[in-house]
Amino acid sequence: MEEMAKKIRGRCWCKGEESKDGKNAIRDAIDQAKGVLGKLKGYLESLKGIG
Repeated sequence: MEEMAKKIRGRCWCKGEESKDGKNAIRDAIDQAKGVLGKLKGYLESLKGIG
């Protein structure tokens, strides 16, 4: 997963796809998705602990 994110990040950065604030829009989206996945993972692990 991490390797894939790096590849996507590198590819998008090379294309120069940027959001309005000058940051890479797709990289921002990937980082947001990672944050959501991290929260979900933590939530699922907490459920395992209860069950």
